[in-house]
Amino acid sequence: MALSGGIAALTSCDRLIEVSSPANLITAEKIFEDSLLLEDALLNCYLTLDFHEQFLPYLGLYVDELTTASQLTQHQEFLTNALTPESNLGNLSVWRSLYSAIYQANFIVEGLEQPGGELSLSPAYRRVLGEAKFVRAYSYFYLVNLWGDVPLVLIADVSRTAATGRHPVSEVYDQIIADLTDARMLLSAAGTQAKSRAGAAAATALLSRVLLYRGDWSGAERESATVIAGFPPLEAPLEGLFKAGHPETIFELWKERGYSFGATYIPATSTGAPTLVVRDGLLELLDEQDGRRSAYVSVNGSGLHFPYKYKLRTVSAEPEYDVLLRLPELYLINAEAKLMLGDITGSIDMLNAVRQRAGLAGLDHSLPGDAVVRALIDERARELFCEGGHRFFDLKRLGLIDEVMAATKPTWESGAKLFPIPQQEMDRNPRLTQNEGYN
Repeated sequence: MALSGGIAALTSCDRLIEVSSPANLITAEKIFEDSLLLEDALLNCYLTLDFHEQFLPYLGLYVDELTTASQLTQHQEFLTNALTPESNLGNLSVWRSLYSAIYQANFIVEGLEQPGGELSLSPAYRRVLGEAKFVRAYSYFYLVNLWGDVPLVLIADVSRTAATGRHPVSEVYDQIIADLTDARMLLSAAGTQAKSRAGAAAATALLSRVLLYRGDWSGAERESATVIAGFPPLEAPLEGLFKAGHPETIFELWKERGYSFGATYIPATSTGAPTLVVRDGLLELLDEQDGRRSAYVSVNGSGLHFPYKYKLRTVSAEPEYDVLLRLPELYLINAEAKLMLGDITGSIDMLNAVRQRAGLAGLDHSLPGDAVVRALIDERARELFCEGGHRFFDLKRLGLIDEVMAATKPTWESGAKLFPIPQQEMDRNPRLTQNEGYN
């Protein structure tokens, strides 16, 4: 799926700046005249999003989900919330990966948006444009939730964007919502396609998450309900939820080797020590009646528990891809939005759909609102742990992170709610400013 020649330069912002124009360069004009070349450019966008496997497990260490006995600097800096602007390579790598995906998406968007409007494009090109806008929105979602105010770059000309300052989170969210709204419209006519390609359901699902984060309860309730209505009920066995193409998966990243996170979490042997260990507090939430205790967590011969949502360390006839959006999150979004709108009964119904699939008894509809809030927070912790940074982002947006982290990690400081802007990026762009607590 990777490209050669001039297109390959799009996978790195540095190379995009430095590369010269060889005689055999595939020009932008040729790309937009050739649907196959344009398709390859889009697939490179998806490949660049593959920061998840190398980075997102560390977010479990950063909060109260995981711990480790590893003394590697990379592990210890996340475990102790001691990221440094100068040296943390994970911090720098994910920043650059996200902006690389954005620049590639910008290249496609700029080339396809025309004065005559998006409707003047062929159906195939409208789909590519919609997917590019989804990738850009997805990338910016992670940028604002990890670093706060970030440069909002919407063009592919690096010479014009290299010195862009930071934009307020609210402004970036406005762009995310605009991109996802456009993406859904463009993709709604694309028909069914592989779950490793963003479709209208993926755009709507991410839009509902963004609206929830922004406190637009009505919008979040509406959009999550739209997604839920397009899928079967939560009835599938817990064991196979992370297999490629599962009916409950909304969007997943294709993996050439057919497996991903399993190799990160699962020890090489039954007696081997896992690098990342589930904390006792999470195990207490996943009690013995909860089917997720055995489906989502495993234990080695020494009694150490590790994440087991992904089962594969090697190639299998039934591959696992990186699941980025799946149906249970939409039930939890809908439950939270309903609760904030005063519909406690409806909120409990949504929570019970997730709980009862896991083998837990349903919550009583007579529960007061504050008890439902607690149940919702706990249910998100059970269902979404070690996925997509949800726990870190939830604690921040709900105003609980200082309280929870102080109880878990005595060295926690409030400034760690945001990651440091990488020093190498600040050295290259004098208009970038550092987040509080890292100067």
